[in-house]
Amino acid sequence: MRPIPITREVRAKATIGGVMMLSAALAAALAAARPSEPPPEQLQPLQGAWVSRRDGVDENPVVTGNVVRWNSGRIDVIEKRLWAPQKLTLNGWTFDVDIGSQQTSSTSDVITWTKGPDNLVWTRDRRREGENDGMMGEMSGEMSGEQQARGSGDLERQWERGEIAMTPFKHIPSVATAKTAGTADFMVDVGVSPCSPRRFRFSRILPQPPLAAQPSRILRVEIPRPVGIAFEMDRNSGHVVVAEILPNGNADKQRKLGAFTGSGPMETVRVGDVLRAFSTTTFEYGTLGLLGAEAPKKSRTLFGVPSGTKSGAAVTWSDIASALKQDQLHGSGEVTMILERRMAPEGTEGADGYN
Repeated sequence: MRPIPITREVRAKATIGGVMMLSAALAAALAAARPSEPPPEQLQPLQGAWVSRRDGVDENPVVTGNVVRWNSGRIDVIEKRLWAPQKLTLNGWTFDVDIGSQQTSSTSDVITWTKGPDNLVWTRDRRREGENDGMMGEMSGEMSGEQQARGSGDLERQWERGEIAMTPFKHIPSVATAKTAGTADFMVDVGVSPCSPRRFRFSRILPQPPLAAQPSRILRVEIPRPVGIAFEMDRNSGHVVVAEILPNGNADKQRKLGAFTGSGPMETVRVGDVLRAFSTTTFEYGTLGLLGAEAPKKSRTLFGVPSGTKSGAAVTWSDIASALKQDQLHGSGEVTMILERRMAPEGTEGADGYN
């Protein structure tokens, strides 16, 4: 075998060494480019409900930790890069933490995201924060002082650990108030697949005795697709109610099976039930997804139907119909519904005209 000349061997080693150094440099560059979650102190000025205005168009983002939930149902994340530790990014927009701290200390509570010469102005929405029981600012009455001191930047992790419950307002969950008589907690699977259970809390919205003959109760049902239910908005109360259970649909089959097995009507849907929340499907767009480098991820959320009698709720039937349609087109598995039902007097089949 002919020996390799020393000069050629040295060149080969140099080439291999150069490739290894280039690979290491590339890996370091990719690590620096990889986004990471900002610390809570940087996210603190952004927590809460906002009005985002650009080119005369308003949107309503709510920030929980580094998660941004939009009124359209879209979910984004706030990130930071290693080479710019004082700047946060959201869908290509940049927020300077130092400047932002000065902005949010003013009474107007206005912050500005920038992208080149363009500005995206966020104004804090005090009205919506008040409607949502002090969203991001108030903790559940069951939380300890130590938990409260952690701040709003850790809410997602507290929710994941089951330390707090959330109440959904459309697509946006907010910290629930303390549990009282008549409230009900349910564990619902949400998030990107594989979903994980989260605790949601609901308070009754129907009139209770002595303003009504019978109390109401909040219940949860799981219905296979297609559910076969027609909803409508009651013009008097503004509540969304079950108007019809379509024959031979899965809700109808479930109701008949419940009557046959004696499991009771509380585990099935009935005409007149008030729709409080339902599972739907949204999409999460990361930074790479916005650039077209990866597909958006499906996310299962719980859409909270606001009370029609709540001042300033500004809920429209199109909001609810759109969320129902979105899940019909993109959802999978069973549909979770949270309902409120007027209890029937003992020995009767229905209550307050609902059968």
